[in-house]
Amino acid sequence: MAQPLPAGSHTIINGEKQVYVDPAYRGSSANPLGLQPFSIASGVLTIAATPLNERVAPFLGKQRFASGCITSELTHWQQYGYFEIRARMPKGRGFWPAFWLLPKSGTWPPEIDVFEGTGAKPTNVHLGVIEKQRGRPGSRWVKDAVDTTDGFHVYGAEWTADDVVFTIDGKEQFRAGSHRIHEPMYMLVNLAVGSKDPGFIPDPDGSTPWPGQFLIDYVRAYSRG
Repeated sequence: MAQPLPAGSHTIINGEKQVYVDPAYRGSSANPLGLQPFSIASGVLTIAATPLNERVAPFLGKQRFASGCITSELTHWQQYGYFEIRARMPKGRGFWPAFWLLPKSGTWPPEIDVFEGTGAKPTNVHLGVIEKQRGRPGSRWVKDAVDTTDGFHVYGAEWTADDVVFTIDGKEQFRAGSHRIHEPMYMLVNLAVGSKDPGFIPDPDGSTPWPGQFLIDYVRAYSRG
């Protein structure tokens, strides 16, 4: 259902320092660069973020790291439903894993963030909804519910016409009510690196362990009858 997101895509909009790649991506080179951020072992998908080496860096502009994103943008979208991922996030400054929804129409906002993690603060998880009218219904950081890096946890969002209920390991964490998102949306799962806001996601530094590995056991989307 999901496929790699083309490199250089429109999702690099928050000052991230990575470029999303696959082995066929050329950048400004005449030939594929052969970068592979995806691997599967024992049924678990790993998205790995790595610094660019001297061979490929000249072909990738200002970006400093390679990583990956999968999306159902071309294959599946739905209005309302329950969205769930079982995943283990990377630990370390600069890592920004996420599972989120964007509208099929191509407009932004709206956006539903089933979760956003930060390797710099592994016990913090960001959940919420973004609309044109900021602050309504809003989002929040959930702190100390789990350590996102100590093992696999389940992150879910139940999106109905009335509200969006966010859960971690089956326990409700936040409810965004009276939203205005009533259109089909598709899914994205990605590992970004750094951002334009160091208070939200700081850039990597000398303490960052490489590669950053975002492990995904499964991604599921359900709709009610």
